[in-house]
Amino acid sequence: MLRQPVYDWELAETGDASPPYVVRVTPEFIAEFCRVARYENPVYTSQAAARESGLPTGVVPPAMVLALAPANLSAVAAAKGCVLPVSTSPYAIGTTTTGIGDSVIETFKLSINFHGAMISPEDEVTSVTTTQGKSQDQNGCYITFQVSAHNQRGETVVDYIQTFSWPEP
Repeated sequence: MLRQPVYDWELAETGDASPPYVVRVTPEFIAEFCRVARYENPVYTSQAAARESGLPTGVVPPAMVLALAPANLSAVAAAKGCVLPVSTSPYAIGTTTTGIGDSVIETFKLSINFHGAMISPEDEVTSVTTTQGKSQDQNGCYITFQVSAHNQRGETVVDYIQTFSWPEP
């Protein structure tokens, strides 16, 4: 059985991109997200409450963009015929991870830029994750990814930059 190469420091290049990732925003998805995140504001789960608040339709919680347009690192790696690295660090236990496969890559920094187009129930969100750059300092190696997402009307709903610590070469 052939093993796929690891998307390591040497193989990662600026411009590497995932294929588009598409998610339909169903009322059930919103309700489940709100339940898990313990968001109790009814504008997220009730059309009537949203209208009473002056919104034409329901709206998703802002933090939900990370579930609708995830940093799809495994897809970036797969597009190059690779898999994500698996951490061998004993310090990786209990860290924030990508949650994808067996990989343990720690989030180092996150910066979200909303564009004013609200995400509503029944919208379709399409996102692409792109490798933006690599950096090193005395504390380690880092790879920065940009996630850009738009709705079915082509309106950009969010883009964000997320930097992950990466296994050293």
